[in-house]
Amino acid sequence: MGRSATMTSENTEHRPKSALAAPWSGKNSAPDGSRPGAGGGRDAVLAGCALAAQSLHGWLTNGSIFASVIPYFPLARDLNMAFSVVAFALVALAAFYRPRLLDLGQMALVSAGCLFSATLIVPLAAQAQSAPFATLGLFLYSMGCIWPAAMALFALASLATSRLRSIVAATGLLAGALLSFFLPTPSALVGLIAALVLKVGTMAILWRLVRPALSMATSGPPASQLKPEAPDAFIPLFHPLMICILLFTMAGSYGSVLSEYAGTAPVDLSIVAAGGALLWLVFSRRGRRADDLFSLSVILVIGGFLLIPLGIADARPWASSLLAAGGVCFSILRWLTLSSIGSRNIFALVPTFAFADIMTSLGTEVGAAAAHASMAVWGQDATGAIATGGTFILVVFLWLGFRSFSFTETIRDVEPIQPLPSSEAGASLADRCDQLSEAAGLTEREREIFLMLAKGRNTRFIQEQLVISPNTVRSHIKHLYVKLDVHSQQELIDLVER
Repeated sequence: MGRSATMTSENTEHRPKSALAAPWSGKNSAPDGSRPGAGGGRDAVLAGCALAAQSLHGWLTNGSIFASVIPYFPLARDLNMAFSVVAFALVALAAFYRPRLLDLGQMALVSAGCLFSATLIVPLAAQAQSAPFATLGLFLYSMGCIWPAAMALFALASLATSRLRSIVAATGLLAGALLSFFLPTPSALVGLIAALVLKVGTMAILWRLVRPALSMATSGPPASQLKPEAPDAFIPLFHPLMICILLFTMAGSYGSVLSEYAGTAPVDLSIVAAGGALLWLVFSRRGRRADDLFSLSVILVIGGFLLIPLGIADARPWASSLLAAGGVCFSILRWLTLSSIGSRNIFALVPTFAFADIMTSLGTEVGAAAAHASMAVWGQDATGAIATGGTFILVVFLWLGFRSFSFTETIRDVEPIQPLPSSEAGASLADRCDQLSEAAGLTEREREIFLMLAKGRNTRFIQEQLVISPNTVRSHIKHLYVKLDVHSQQELIDLVER
């Protein structure tokens, strides 16, 4: 992916900052999205609480809600994953084509309503042993959980630096892991009520923090309009980042199911790994934290898979715990990467979030299915064979496809972008450009290019729109810069805005 954050003067691949820039995309943004002075301590605490709630939500969903439904409806978990894929696909489509459908207030009401309805329907379905009612309840539950997670991601993206985002992500997930370890597993009804409180509470505490950014992301132009002009500003569905999320979610899900059969290790290594990652993130001064987290995740996951085929009874609980530890480290990395992408391009945040969760849902389903099939159908010998095969596939994948891949570079290569002017602003902008063009004696073609530059368009867009060569575009830009007495696109925009 090409970079544009440092290009100036006649090269208009640089997107200049404007008064309409996203709330956290100021002129002082660093390549990783860091912004000196942005995102105070209170914001960090709120984001950390939201991530802890997200971690607890996963524990409640698996330990309480699914546990009450699966005895009479074994396909409940599979259907819930399918619902999640569909729901996130709808969010992605809305973000790409109709972002106004994702209005903050509207989505918050829908989420709260879905969660409240699920809290009523799922216990009634359990009493009646009704699979259709359980299906409806789980669908509503899946729909209600999406928007609070999106708001948590926006809150994390609002923080000032990549280092602060990584520390907050690790702290929140560690807090959630500790609470789920020490708290007793609640009943289904209590779990549903707790999930309702956590999700609605997340939206309430984050409302003021994320409202400006979310409102801008959902009221601005759709990603389908922005992506052709700036393709490097968005992460596609099958980007290596998304494949990584799929594979590591599969490994974590496999380990989670394995623990149901093999038991738990004396020490919860996921808490140890999250705590160790937090300490390292706090004290480390390395600039490639995302890549280091990925390396740690790979080591833990491969170690877990290598323990499974040993045939030692006591080894499998440790294998499951190692896989869970790798999953927690990758979860920290996932939150850090997605939020850092959003800090550079606010309009990419919701689509990237939706794509990532599609892969998470698919990975969870495939990993769980593989573990259940190997243990229930073929027995523990097949589990070792699957683990060996999984290790081989993971190593080959990393060796062939990821030798040059970098999470840090993926973040830095996301092109910053800002919204286009509204129709009223566009009309006023055109009038000012006409006045300046008359005064400077611009030709008709120079006037067209002047207006596009004033809107923040780049060279690629101009040459495609006017069907002329890049050299011709640069020549016109050079001439109109001389006539307007400016030296860069940013100076041109400042001239028009004055």
